[in-house]
Amino acid sequence: MYIQFLTCNQNLGTCCSDYALASFLDVARRIVELIQLIAPILLLVMAAIQLIRLLVNPELKNGLKGLTKKFIAAAIVFFVPVFLDAGMSILPTDISIGACWQSAKSVRELSKATPQKYAALSDQKASTMIPNPDDYEEGVPSSTTGGGDGTVHATGAGAERIVNVALGELGNHEKDHSHHKYETFNNLSDDTPWCAAFVTWCAGAAGFLDQGIFPRFVGCSTGFREFKKLGADIHLANTGYTPQAGDIIFFSWKGTSELNHVGIVLSSDASNVYTIEGNTKCEGEAIPLCEGSDGVSKKTRARNRTIYAYVTPHYGS
Repeated sequence: MYIQFLTCNQNLGTCCSDYALASFLDVARRIVELIQLIAPILLLVMAAIQLIRLLVNPELKNGLKGLTKKFIAAAIVFFVPVFLDAGMSILPTDISIGACWQSAKSVRELSKATPQKYAALSDQKASTMIPNPDDYEEGVPSSTTGGGDGTVHATGAGAERIVNVALGELGNHEKDHSHHKYETFNNLSDDTPWCAAFVTWCAGAAGFLDQGIFPRFVGCSTGFREFKKLGADIHLANTGYTPQAGDIIFFSWKGTSELNHVGIVLSSDASNVYTIEGNTKCEGEAIPLCEGSDGVSKKTRARNRTIYAYVTPHYGS
């Protein structure tokens, strides 16, 4: 049981999933901030008193030395939170205490505001999730226009099911707020990137979250790691794997292990992979549906270095 205080459990889309630890660290953070505020003031007041005494009586022994120590102590105390933040930030990403230190405040606020339970998909209400999504689309990845070849080659009933669910969402977009159900299902705010939330919603609608073969995630890097934990088949893009319908495609705009975007594969050929994605520029038949805003669209993605990997969940037949 105690190991959970040291290692990550990212089913909720964040490395900080231990509410007790997060609450404890939030209290610790507030105590440190209070000390940061009060202690320097007291030290400066004491230094000011000592300075006055030193001006009145320059012969006081150790007067200047003691004054210097108080100023140094005040400066050190003032920067203690900065030092703590810096120390926590350099901890390995799988150390839960560092992640909880960084997100303790948001964990406290969300846990107070939201009941600690998951809601049914049909209710379209928020479940208790701590958002930690990756940044979406830094720059413009290489892509051609269009929406794929329109043909879905499903690799089984499970894969076909998630594809059909996703296709049924085509054209939902930000301008008319029809994308809100993906954010609401994953407890994301309206200004949060929602590509992973869209994929997770589709998995939930297809029944895969309940079956435990698909992780609930709102961050791309988090989702990729969780698929690994579930034993899904991982195919790095540079291995020559031919993506199949129903595969989950992960993108890295910089061509590194920092993942930025995610979608669902419809089909592929030697040059391109045809997908359906949320939180993306609408193309092809989705253009008039999206009214000029980002939404759910079919995409044609060049099979280049911006594609990091394909994941095949254990859909079954």
